[in-house]
Amino acid sequence: MGPTELQGKLKNKYALEVPYSKVFRGKKKALEMIFGKWDDNYDLLPTYRAELLKSSPGSIVELDTEKYQGDVYFRRFFVALKPCIDGFLQGCRPYIAIDATRRSRGQLATAGSVDRNNCLFPVAYDVIETESTKS
Repeated sequence: MGPTELQGKLKNKYALEVPYSKVFRGKKKALEMIFGKWDDNYDLLPTYRAELLKSSPGSIVELDTEKYQGDVYFRRFFVALKPCIDGFLQGCRPYIAIDATRRSRGQLATAGSVDRNNCLFPVAYDVIETESTKS
């Protein structure tokens, strides 16, 4: 539910006129209480990487970090699961398309192909700082 819809529900149910900015901040705070802060989730990536490799042996999972003044910072994260790799090699056209969408301070990029039924087939995904040759 977006802030505008939430604002309307508060008005209808409780007869409260809450400014949009307050509803927006309140929703953001509530989501952080439930799911944690975005930045804190980066600390879980090494565990996520280990679990992916454990549950899908033969997958390619790369976590790229950098150290700066004694702290470790996230740079990139790449995932190509073994079943997706095998599916591409066994039944997809020899063509991979890459697309990205922006979120927070980086981009979520996906690599996909087309299978025998002309359907999109996921091959890999990654989180990168920007679409570039380096990434």
